Amino acid sequence: MRNANAQRIIRKNAALSQSEVERFTADLKSNVARRALAEKAQADKSHATPLARATTFANSKGYKFTLDHAKAHLKAKAKAAGKELTDAELDGVAGGAQTCDARPCAFER
Repeated sequence: MRNANAQRIIRKNAALSQSEVERFTADLKSNVARRALAEKAQADKSHATPLARATTFANSKGYKFTLDHAKAHLKAKAKAAGKELTDAELDGVAGGAQTCDARPCAFER
């Protein structure tokens, strides 16, 4: 019984985090000022990858998701488009969830 409850909680948290990734992506697409701030945050090289920097920026603006959730979201979007992304390609994504010619783009425009 405990294991089933734990699994339900994990699924619920993952779903909430995925909706946060989607909200962040939509906000970047529709809000020019937010996108400009996110692009500026990419200059901070204290995080190893562009996606890690984007996740940190999102968290600082109140979005609640982890780097793993962002990667899972991008993989799912790519798979839905009939594409596969390697971990290296995922690490190179700066934010958003758009792919360009089977490679991740930086921010959606």
